[in-house]
Amino acid sequence: MKRIICICLTLCFLLCGCSLNSDTVDTSASKLFDDRMLNAPSDRFDLDLAKIAAELSDQAESTSDTNIKKCYAKYGIKKTKTENYNTTILGGSAYCLGVKSIESNGETDIIIVVTARGSTTKTEFLGDQRLLAEISFWRKKDFNGYSVWDNVKEFEDTIWNSLYKYMESLKNGGYFTKNTRIKMLVTGHSLGGAAANLVGARLKSDILDNSAWSGLISKSDIHVYTFNAISVLTTAGNEESGYENIHNVYNKYDSYGPNGNQKDFNASSPYCKFGHTEMYERQDKEEGNSCNNHMNYRAALDNPEEYRLSTCAGKGAFQKSRSDDIESSESSLEASEQEEPPTNDEQYYSDNDEQYSSNTVPPGTYLSTDGYEQVFEFYEGNGISMNAFGFSADGTYKIEGGRIVVNYVIFGSETVWSPSFSMDGDTINIAGTDFIRVSE
Repeated sequence: MKRIICICLTLCFLLCGCSLNSDTVDTSASKLFDDRMLNAPSDRFDLDLAKIAAELSDQAESTSDTNIKKCYAKYGIKKTKTENYNTTILGGSAYCLGVKSIESNGETDIIIVVTARGSTTKTEFLGDQRLLAEISFWRKKDFNGYSVWDNVKEFEDTIWNSLYKYMESLKNGGYFTKNTRIKMLVTGHSLGGAAANLVGARLKSDILDNSAWSGLISKSDIHVYTFNAISVLTTAGNEESGYENIHNVYNKYDSYGPNGNQKDFNASSPYCKFGHTEMYERQDKEEGNSCNNHMNYRAALDNPEEYRLSTCAGKGAFQKSRSDDIESSESSLEASEQEEPPTNDEQYYSDNDEQYSSNTVPPGTYLSTDGYEQVFEFYEGNGISMNAFGFSADGTYKIEGGRIVVNYVIFGSETVWSPSFSMDGDTINIAGTDFIRVSE
């Protein structure tokens, strides 16, 4: 099974190594919220708009709503509504709504801005963990036919119900009419990024049916930017088709991702989301339970060439750009359009990009070295058995890049598990745990 060690509630407090923002609003110089940023189709990645979304996400991450309200006011966003702030232990799902009027061709249109706060309370940190992901069927919820994580779905439900009422109040208050064009910016970091991702996905499916904005908004006017969002989908890979307007900016070295110092929490992935991944590469020094590489997204946007920010150039599939002499973000986009999207994500799951000469593990029994007596049995071909903490399962596997992809059935549910993998002689490493072959 996946590295299911130290399963106790105290682990949730290790995630608190990410310190919250200070109670001061960001006063650094920033580009004005130019209304024209939202004129281009939303499937186009706009660096300036991404910077503003990142600032909003950053300022939302506090136990107080003071910073995010000031940030909204700074950009002329009014009628601010915040919920679920001022808690540090229980509760969570804090967010901020607001509206900005814009003049377009003699008409007054509006921008609705939604910012979801990242994990701040102890309850939220605990919910972000995926230590028992492969057997936690009770945490998997249905979302329009997709399987998503419960804490993300609950957060999205909270925002969605409030957003619907907020839109109705604006409409009833005469803030917009049937001739008003509505645009939206939805954003968030970490858990907030995951909730924003799901809000964006729901908007795509509901804009034609919801009476609050029926006929007033189109998918091309819904701009979604998330930053180092934790996993949304319980399955591997992104759901890209139809969600090209959702941009998930993600650090290859995210603290909670497969290359991070806290990867054992299994909270995050470059993928497992709606939309596509805009990858960057920045590896800051990590000490103890720090999460610097989870929080450095604004610095990466300020230096996109240095940190190899790769954008999709408006396409559904991730386009990678690895040129060291990119002269501008525009040339990066132009170069990316000439490349084929990668066929797998091995370069993001393994720092050393190790390639394996064999696609199978030598048959035998492999015992974990962590003292928890986790056991893997590998058979001729691609058969596998797993046993840990009283749970056992049989299935099949394949080695793919720096991962081992296991398909198995547990409690009558088909499950796919794809942890990090490496092999050195009679020792294999799965999800950070060494297993030694004790018998053939």
